[in-house]
Amino acid sequence: MKKLPKIFKNNINKPLNNNNRVYYSGHKNNGEEVNINDLFKQNEVYRTNIFITLKDGKTINKTIIGRSIKHLITMENELIPIEDILSIKKGN
Repeated sequence: MKKLPKIFKNNINKPLNNNNRVYYSGHKNNGEEVNINDLFKQNEVYRTNIFITLKDGKTINKTIIGRSIKHLITMENELIPIEDILSIKKGN
């Protein structure tokens, strides 16, 4: 059997300071409010991150990939009833 060549590994002779200060802004809910019809123009399917505020007060972050007459369809194949939605804001 043929042996594979060895992999070069450089020595690190100094202290590493990677990721000392990290900032993550993925869950901010400061996007612009949009209409459901603006998300889906001409019945095309989009993959859009949105923040949904529901009638029961919950705010959820989902990736929307489609729409039926009564529901929004998420990436996880969940159905969100359109009648339960108070507002939709585009995410990052």
